[in-house]
Amino acid sequence: MKPENLTYDELISQNKILKEALDKYKTRDVQNLDLSDNIEFHDLFDIAEIQHIQDLFAEATGVASIISDTNGVPITKPSNFCRLCDMIRSSEKGGKNCQYSDAVIGKQSFKGAIYQPCLSGGLWDAGASISVGEKHIATWLVGQVKNEGIDEEKMLLYAKEIEVDEVEFKNALDEVN
Repeated sequence: MKPENLTYDELISQNKILKEALDKYKTRDVQNLDLSDNIEFHDLFDIAEIQHIQDLFAEATGVASIISDTNGVPITKPSNFCRLCDMIRSSEKGGKNCQYSDAVIGKQSFKGAIYQPCLSGGLWDAGASISVGEKHIATWLVGQVKNEGIDEEKMLLYAKEIEVDEVEFKNALDEVN
């Protein structure tokens, strides 16, 4: 359900569930973990629990969300992905471009999230690097939204480039928030 379809009480309830889940991870005992260069995201987090938190976040905010490794390879399943991005990712060339874009937008940054148009489809995305000390272990990616600066003509040319149905691509683009 999209946030605009939720009642105030439902939205507050979802936000409380999300906060409780995040608080659980803030207080998690990590003192006994080996924080060597070999540490990976799944060493710190239960993927099923993170998937649940990610799904709640995506539903509450109305944006898409996924966690990927540092190369842009998904760790979690996509949450709330728009049809346009599903279409792009399902093509061979589009999927490779998405993985590259996820890695670039998700590069390690100690200054905060990186916001920019996706290097594949052109919708706006943001990436926040997840680091342990100096080691970048994953990236939390959110987005798949349009703004008034989107170049729809350029995006429609991209449909031809990645060999997807141009009419369906246009229809899917029109559905994006």
